[in-house]
Amino acid sequence: MAICNELLAHGVCRTELCTASHVLDFFCSSCNLICDSEHTFKAHLAGRKHRAATKTPTLTTCLVCSAVLPNSHPYTLNQHSRGSAHQRRLSQLDNAPEPWYSIADAELPAHLIRCDVCSQNIPHRIWAQHISKDSHIRRSKVANFQSVLRETEKDRHGVEVSHGAAADSTDGSTGVDFGIVDPNNVTEIKKAITLRLNTPANISLSTVRLASAAGQSTRVSPQFHVPETPPTTLPLKRLLSLSIYFRPLGHRGYFSDRLELTFHDTSLRKSFTITRPLRATVGNASDLEQLRPSAPQLPGMHGGLVAAGPSSYSRFWESLLYVEEHQAEVDLERYDQEDVELSRHNSYFFLKVPGLAEKRPSVLVGDSIKVRPHNPSATNNTTWYIGYVHIVRKDEVGLRFAHRFLPPAGTRFDIRFCLNRIPVLRMHQALATAFAEPRVLFPTVDHEKRPLATRDIRTINPLVGQNPPQLLAVKSIMSLPSGSPPFIIFGPPGTGKTVTAVETMLQLLLANPTTRILATAPSNSAADLIARKLLESGKIQRGDLLRLNALSRNPDPDSLHPQVMESSYLRDGSFRFPGLNRLLPEDYVYNQHLQRGQNEVKPLKNYRIVVATCVTASVPYQLGIPRGHYDWIFVDEAGQACEPEVMISVKTLAGSATNIVLSGDPRQLGPVIRSPVALQLGLGLSYLERLMNTEMYNPSAMRGRTVVKLSKNWRNHPSILRYPNERFYANELEPCASASITHSLLAWPELGRTGFPIIFENIAGQDMREASSPSWYNPMEVSRVKDYVRMLRDLRRPHISTTDIGVITPYNQQVQHIRRMLRASNGEGIKVGSVEEFQGQERKVIIVSAVRSSAQEVEFDLRHTLGFVANDRRFNVTITRAQALLIIVGDASVLGLDPLWRSFLTYVHREGGWKGGPIPWEADTSDAYNANQRSTMAMNDLASLIERTRTMNLSLGGGEAGDADDTDVQEGNVDRPWREDE
Repeated sequence: MAICNELLAHGVCRTELCTASHVLDFFCSSCNLICDSEHTFKAHLAGRKHRAATKTPTLTTCLVCSAVLPNSHPYTLNQHSRGSAHQRRLSQLDNAPEPWYSIADAELPAHLIRCDVCSQNIPHRIWAQHISKDSHIRRSKVANFQSVLRETEKDRHGVEVSHGAAADSTDGSTGVDFGIVDPNNVTEIKKAITLRLNTPANISLSTVRLASAAGQSTRVSPQFHVPETPPTTLPLKRLLSLSIYFRPLGHRGYFSDRLELTFHDTSLRKSFTITRPLRATVGNASDLEQLRPSAPQLPGMHGGLVAAGPSSYSRFWESLLYVEEHQAEVDLERYDQEDVELSRHNSYFFLKVPGLAEKRPSVLVGDSIKVRPHNPSATNNTTWYIGYVHIVRKDEVGLRFAHRFLPPAGTRFDIRFCLNRIPVLRMHQALATAFAEPRVLFPTVDHEKRPLATRDIRTINPLVGQNPPQLLAVKSIMSLPSGSPPFIIFGPPGTGKTVTAVETMLQLLLANPTTRILATAPSNSAADLIARKLLESGKIQRGDLLRLNALSRNPDPDSLHPQVMESSYLRDGSFRFPGLNRLLPEDYVYNQHLQRGQNEVKPLKNYRIVVATCVTASVPYQLGIPRGHYDWIFVDEAGQACEPEVMISVKTLAGSATNIVLSGDPRQLGPVIRSPVALQLGLGLSYLERLMNTEMYNPSAMRGRTVVKLSKNWRNHPSILRYPNERFYANELEPCASASITHSLLAWPELGRTGFPIIFENIAGQDMREASSPSWYNPMEVSRVKDYVRMLRDLRRPHISTTDIGVITPYNQQVQHIRRMLRASNGEGIKVGSVEEFQGQERKVIIVSAVRSSAQEVEFDLRHTLGFVANDRRFNVTITRAQALLIIVGDASVLGLDPLWRSFLTYVHREGGWKGGPIPWEADTSDAYNANQRSTMAMNDLASLIERTRTMNLSLGGGEAGDADDTDVQEGNVDRPWREDE
């Protein structure tokens, strides 16, 4: 009997009186085949076609006479080894190889194409005929079925289906499990499931049924039963309970079925189904318990990566770092050059590097670059020479080579960039240390200590004293005993988490004259901000703070604040490290010739507070600072660093009494991870977010004990803050920013409605690529961004400077085109970059160019977590950068694929901020869906995209590796910024 096509395509069948089969118990994943009975299934497994599909093609080669053998069967090997040709060649060898043959996976011949669906090799000439065969089409549907079925098991559209402890099934899978039932039990066993609508929507439960009740089935399970349920409207955030019954009826065995709950969204006029597997085991409980496997069977050829735990913590992260490093090396190859010139000046060879100013590629002083003469076969010189970077300018680097590098004049070269391994080596170094205190790595309530007696404090920053959440955070940290679990300052956008961390550091230093603090952040800009705020307080004595910079950092006075320069050790035009316990000879010379704006250098141990990036925080350990020297380790913007990066300071310098304070926001962008494999396995999950995913750091239950959530927003106009506040922060943020800034542009004539500081201009542009670049740009949006900048710069009151404006766009090509246009139109100096480059920053005006105008290309973005569609964190960071005015230029028909964006744009339209083409959906439609369904809903609006992306896991932190090849991953990473290596 034929399997129901609707069931294969959608995971459920809604056809009344369907005559097709709905029995899917006998599924062969190797052959993508469903059998209609157990007898047929067993026969298939024993058959020739199944064995052929599961067999890996191999190539057997004789290492003695280089012959290719037809197979590796013992008879074939024996016959060949006894042959005269083999024996003759063997007698000519001094040392016979052992074994004399090799078996390797066979490469597919060039004239064949591998069909993974049918597990067959198909000749090129009949490939088109093969894929049109009914058997191939049928197997394709079956191959996709399991992923489709998993999709139906997800909570969707704000409806949450839960069944409590029943989820813990006997085989470890999800679903409603009735457990082991005595076969003599004559009564029905009842299990309850609950439905809950978590977001405002008009959704009703229309039908409840079992999958076995649909269609014609040769195997019905009368043991499961659900009562008839009339159509019921789901109340908002209230539980609706349903009952499921199982009666053994004296039959022993394993029984399964599938519960199908069909809902109808009145507003969208759409129906959707959520399913749950049902299982029950009827038999002798004690016998079955004794006979259970001691551990699940694991395939012999594939050992999965063990998750990070107390015994595998370092091993886990080291494995992911190797994967990430490999991907970074592959991505760096894109910038290699061929047939280029090196211009010589004295002992330096200068190389032009396109994209250097945008850090694409990122090249630092101390990096190495390989060169060799172009066309090595003609020059008879295949040697790669390594040059070290001594000078970094806007678009070129100065290299020095060994003395034997003496190329003739006019020689042209091939260039290979080498990955800077220092950051990853420092992470490996930290992971290899013995520090593994559970109260730091895996804290629980048992690690909490009795807080010290709290006392009133006089705040240094008066605004902190007027801000109860900030004051609570400072007092809570001040009362932590030594050796407490990490404390988290949860700071949503604009709530002053850095201000809170700085106030806490100052209070700790004033309270105890022997306190020493190491303050870190993932980027130089964030570390500089900490140093500036500490110094601006006026409470840090001259020479007590050291801004520790990497030796490779460019000491550009135009980009570094004077106070930061003053607190750094800058000698002979480069940043330096001081001696550990005493000054080095060159340190004495430096102190004797101090110039204006320089502090006297001291031994590293004598500084009360050291500020560095997470990577450069390894320097104290390398110079010999003992573990526990620092009483406190602060990590600001901790959500932007991967866990091994944070551990550089924690695992190398924290002692048993050291306290750790993290500040950040897990609902904003996390660390930049290039490898989709490492991302899928967890490298994109920051230390901050991992801790906040546990009950130990529940902002409500553990408030003031392990975490404090800041709630006063000092950045955004209330209308800009309103939407992200409701969607991401439970409407707990309170707008408190200065009206002189946030309300300064409410009368701008270009606003859609006076008094509403958000503009969305709907433009049906065209996204393009040019030359060999895989990145995208949209000429229509580039032009419109330029127009908005010109109109803002022409304002007399208020005056808008270039530093007041920021332009955010997700694609590097769009960044370059916008920069070129702005340079020619009074926009020089305006920062244009990706969302990642703006995290932690703010501008009076933010202009967003979404670029995408082609729904067909959204799949690429989804695969690589690029763009704005189906990426909650990128959306959150983007719209919360603006203080007084937010302008978005984009195509509503593409952005609206994501219900989050659609709901936001509906809000803008309702408030009068819409411009350009008309809104392409009903503006009064409720589009409130929970975060777990947004990426799925975005795909559901694209019929041609559904089947291609259905199996992708588009989580908030990133996508799965999927089946993307290396080229595809490289193209996606072109628009991903490079992490700071200093």
